Amino acid sequence: MNLLGIFLLLSVKNSVANIKFLRGPNVNQTEGSVNNEDLLLPFDDGNLVLPPKDILPYDSRRKLSTSNCEQKRVKVYKFCIKGADDAGAYGEHQIRLDGKRYYPLGGNDCPQDPSGYCEWREGQCHNLHNARWYEAKSYKSLTVGTEEHDSSSENDSYLAYLTANDWYNTQCEPYEVQFSVDFDSATKKSVCWNVDGGGSYKGAEINAGIKSCSEWVEPAESYIWFMEVEPVKNYQVLVHVQNYGDRTFNLSEWAGFQNLRLEGFEIKTPQGVTLEYMAHLQGYGDTSWTSGFVGTRGQSRRLEGFAIRIKGELAKTWSVVYYAYLQGTGSTSSCKDGQFCGTRGQHRQVEAIYVTFRRKS
Repeated sequence: MNLLGIFLLLSVKNSVANIKFLRGPNVNQTEGSVNNEDLLLPFDDGNLVLPPKDILPYDSRRKLSTSNCEQKRVKVYKFCIKGADDAGAYGEHQIRLDGKRYYPLGGNDCPQDPSGYCEWREGQCHNLHNARWYEAKSYKSLTVGTEEHDSSSENDSYLAYLTANDWYNTQCEPYEVQFSVDFDSATKKSVCWNVDGGGSYKGAEINAGIKSCSEWVEPAESYIWFMEVEPVKNYQVLVHVQNYGDRTFNLSEWAGFQNLRLEGFEIKTPQGVTLEYMAHLQGYGDTSWTSGFVGTRGQSRRLEGFAIRIKGELAKTWSVVYYAYLQGTGSTSSCKDGQFCGTRGQHRQVEAIYVTFRRKS
């Protein structure tokens, strides 16, 4: 190539990335073996932390989205070379993520030249086998690019710059971000958003405030990246709320609404973590312990108390800590590891629960 050391920045603000929601087996929620030491670590600070006194359960008049998953991880899983980017039929590339070599990392990841660059045929798309997940902060911009190996001159680098607003939203469904950079000129490329979440919504407001354009036009000669985004470890607190039905919240926040009764709950955990629950229900009393949803749906039966415990080897090194927000009295003191939290015989509804984890000393 004649271009030497050129960095092409793609501004994806105002219609740059093509995003669509993935469903089914396209995105794996967990991969590989489970490391028990890492499963709960993000929620442990070494000390017992009380729910902030100035933060109450959501006001029952507040409208919420159906889910909120703030922690994300990303994976670049496909790279396309549209056009002829080198003198021969193949181009030599290393994919970069946030300024560091991302792919390949192993000798079997792709066919490689002696310098460790993937030898990829021009005019085709190439899957990044064994590509790793990368945890990204919600406020953080990302740079994704490729370094093309040039044996006769300096290597050429092409970068796509994604602001946090361009790649991040709080939806719990996995989704895909698609973006491109021209390699035949220094012209910035603008494309449109195409959002698909259980149906196409072209030109309409989408759940988290994302707007879609009518189409995405693929540049004639460009590099195109496909990036998956999904929740990290996928801990979610699902509660069944009077008038609202099922609602999903994060760990370490109140799950529920003021002045509305909870009727049941369940905590979604990653593979390798099992929790069990029991509940005290209006007109029924204590339930048995279960690892699935505890409580009722469609019976208008208030939850008056509950308990949670960790099952298996993790219980030796971790505690689950929880609180109840009760009608008329507010937050209870902390409960943990199977202790009952709430009331019996007082006809007092639980309006929200607060769940977190801490490592045992």
